[in-house]
Amino acid sequence: MKSFVFWLLCLFLPFTQPVWGAPEMAPGDSLRISHMRDRIESLRKTLKIPGLSVAIIRNDSVIYADGFGLRDLENKLPATANTAYPIASLTKTFASTLLLSLVEEGKLDLNTPMRQFFPEMKGDTPRVLHYFSHTGDGIAGTHYAYSDSNFAKLTRVLETLSGQSFRDLLVSRIIEPLGMEQTTPRSSNGALNELAHAYRLNAAGQMLPSRYPGPKINTGSGIITTVLDLAKYYIAVDQHRFVSAKTQELAWSPFIANNGTPQPYGFGWFVQNYRGGKLVWHYGEIESFSSLVLKVPTQKLTFILLANASRTSEPFDLGVGNVLRSPFAQTFLENFAPSL
Repeated sequence: MKSFVFWLLCLFLPFTQPVWGAPEMAPGDSLRISHMRDRIESLRKTLKIPGLSVAIIRNDSVIYADGFGLRDLENKLPATANTAYPIASLTKTFASTLLLSLVEEGKLDLNTPMRQFFPEMKGDTPRVLHYFSHTGDGIAGTHYAYSDSNFAKLTRVLETLSGQSFRDLLVSRIIEPLGMEQTTPRSSNGALNELAHAYRLNAAGQMLPSRYPGPKINTGSGIITTVLDLAKYYIAVDQHRFVSAKTQELAWSPFIANNGTPQPYGFGWFVQNYRGGKLVWHYGEIESFSSLVLKVPTQKLTFILLANASRTSEPFDLGVGNVLRSPFAQTFLENFAPSL
């Protein structure tokens, strides 16, 4: 009963103080943000998500960041733009940057057979580019099939060619240079100021405390961070601070299958057409957390969403490669990118 009372309090908790008002705000942004806030809060209540945080980037600046609901139901602590969450598969976008950095450094050829790193594998396929693009199942390169386990094998590729652990690469090449002080590769949760608690929805529709993810980290999952720290990273990606524009475009282009058909995934990013333009995005989903990053490259817009329940991803089967299944993505696009 106590947890149910906390849940009711969570539903009617007012918004926390938002971060917004950057010089890059355009005429009409305040109204667009207001409409989006109302819709996000409605979705949060409907989906029974305890807490979530969002951020919007335009032209390399955060124009809005805020929290909704509670990061901790038991102690009634609000979610804010500084709340830290496990981001699950958004970690793949970091791995993409590191792998492509090795390509530019001449240390990695994406056509290298995976058996070079896993001697137990036989034959010249699958190759690194197949696991990188989720086309490594069955006859490699023939079709997209999302595979966390295959993508996680790229950890050994990174570590073998760089001579560093994936965790150390993240810290030395991305986290520390960008000043991402509320970000950790899952090994030191206690260092974060506002850590979101984990929750899951039971069969009776009640939100209950859940187990927190373990310390494991690989190229597929494991980073804990905030929307504001993620904004630093995705701004740096847009500024080509890690790889060239040409190499980044390779990541943001659909993989072409053996029969010449484009697939819904590039290298570490989903890619899809939208109203004559292109969206690049990724989602994350584990038992008690979910996440989304959505970019509109032609408009230099980015939407970031983190939540302490799986409900921003799990009901919508985003793994099929269509971000428009997400009502959170839809409300962002309707308000900020109605046309491209």
